[in-house]
Amino acid sequence: MKQSKAAKHLTWLALIVVLAFCFYIPRSNATGEAILSIDPPTQAVAVGEIFNVSIRIDNLPSSNGATGFQIEVVWDPHVLTGINMSDVIFHSVTPESEWDNIWGIQNMVNNTGGKLAYAYTFQDSDRAKEGGYAPISGNHTLAQVTFKGARTGVSPLTFVLVNIGDANAQPIPYTAFNGAVTVGN
Repeated sequence: MKQSKAAKHLTWLALIVVLAFCFYIPRSNATGEAILSIDPPTQAVAVGEIFNVSIRIDNLPSSNGATGFQIEVVWDPHVLTGINMSDVIFHSVTPESEWDNIWGIQNMVNNTGGKLAYAYTFQDSDRAKEGGYAPISGNHTLAQVTFKGARTGVSPLTFVLVNIGDANAQPIPYTAFNGAVTVGN
């Protein structure tokens, strides 16, 4: 039996509501660790629609903040097409006159594998500390990623690799919260 257009929209709406409750987790944890998340955690878009998601880092400790991040996120390349990714955190905390001290090791969107890779640090951490823009603490957007809905379906946005380093090149503990995108007609 063929569904009416209104019935299809109600089906997609119901799926979105269910996904929102399944994937929404508030940005907090009991351990006080840094929080890495996809923002918004769930999103509904149409086929062909271009949209953005942010990769967020919250609750970075002020006592020994971060000086480097390496993150990989995967998605279903049949459902989403990655368009580009831009660094936000390093370019927002570092004075423009010091941007030559930002070391963008990796900024890649791979649609064949449905994966993005982000790795940034400072070329000279001592210079960044002396300049007062490192280590990084608090709540920030790490990067903004632009996608396009490729075809109907649901795609998770899943962290598969995360390294957050402090000013002493030691790992910062974190909790990661993944996201999901529903692409409909």
